[in-house]
Amino acid sequence: MPAAKKAAKPMTAKAKASKAPKAGKKQSAAPETRKKAPVAVGGGAFSQRQNKSAEKLRNLSDGELLHKQAELNDQLFRLKFQMKMGQTESLKKIRGLRRDLARVKTIAHGRTLGLEPTGTEKK
Repeated sequence: MPAAKKAAKPMTAKAKASKAPKAGKKQSAAPETRKKAPVAVGGGAFSQRQNKSAEKLRNLSDGELLHKQAELNDQLFRLKFQMKMGQTESLKKIRGLRRDLARVKTIAHGRTLGLEPTGTEKK
């Protein structure tokens, strides 16, 4: 008498996930099928862009830029302190300050590398 064959069970989601390629392993694909990263036009992080707040910062002198950086650091500290104390929940303002601070630091670093022109505006 022949042995009875077992019926094939449908694959569960867990079994499918275990057969899927691991996230850490590289998958080889033909060069023409790979997606290429978008190429930035304009020269990188220190190029002139249409960002009005960055343009205002680029017009500041080095001393004014350092003063602006210290001012933003102070404001950010105060808002973080207020948030920890439960006095405010202005997460949007903290995000905006962090972005402004990053802009100032990027422009200052670009000037030290010689990639950014120095400011021309006088107060």
